[in-house]
Amino acid sequence: MSSLKILRDAERIIWAHRGRNRTAPENTLIAFRQSLEAGDIGIEFDVTLSADCEPVVIHDDTLERTTNGQGGVFNHTYATLSELDAGSWFDLRYSEERLPLLCDVLKELRGRMYLNIEIKFSAWRRKSSEGIEIKLLDIMRDLGIEDSVLISSFNWYSLSCVRSLNRNIAIGVLAKPGWNPDTVTFFAKEIAAFSIHPNVADLVKGMPKPYMCFPGKIFPYTVSDVDTGMRLLRTGADGFFANLPLQKISLSSV
Repeated sequence: MSSLKILRDAERIIWAHRGRNRTAPENTLIAFRQSLEAGDIGIEFDVTLSADCEPVVIHDDTLERTTNGQGGVFNHTYATLSELDAGSWFDLRYSEERLPLLCDVLKELRGRMYLNIEIKFSAWRRKSSEGIEIKLLDIMRDLGIEDSVLISSFNWYSLSCVRSLNRNIAIGVLAKPGWNPDTVTFFAKEIAAFSIHPNVADLVKGMPKPYMCFPGKIFPYTVSDVDTGMRLLRTGADGFFANLPLQKISLSSV
């Protein structure tokens, strides 16, 4: 374990969006290892459930874009998913990359980076006993990493479930473009969220007042250039999600 501060004591964080997704296939162990090697302090990745309810790290609900498989992730067992090529779509050099299990990613990164785990809508189950929320929290507890993990989702039902299961875990409320900042902030306060994650498209004219008044952190998504990142930091953001690498940004100079 490193001397990583607990998440709630962190100041500004640039989150590597799906790992180093400009130099390696997104949401794979090689993309996460490249983030570690580059010195990134925060990383974001996505998780959903396989047909046999194994938490799998992948962004899309379907397999075609980032693997050589077909159909919905939730239609296949992890035994099948684990055999898919998750790297050749990006570069043939990465043909050995596979879809990782959540527990394998957490074991690899624990104590070395801040982790933002986004729960996908496809992982939602009406019966909480079958849902990803309990599985995720159990894995985090077993690994002792609750203090360095931020759980986020566009699915507010899922976030409410997480909060009902754990009063202390850090939660991030994701907001799609055009969502009302007052509504987003109200919900974030209701569940005692650690952070709000608005889309950068909604911040072109500056930081909306409800977000400025929110007592937690504001982490916009997704930044692909230095100028946008610097502007967000100057207008009140506490960091952001970025497609890395970007030109080096000095957080202390803003």
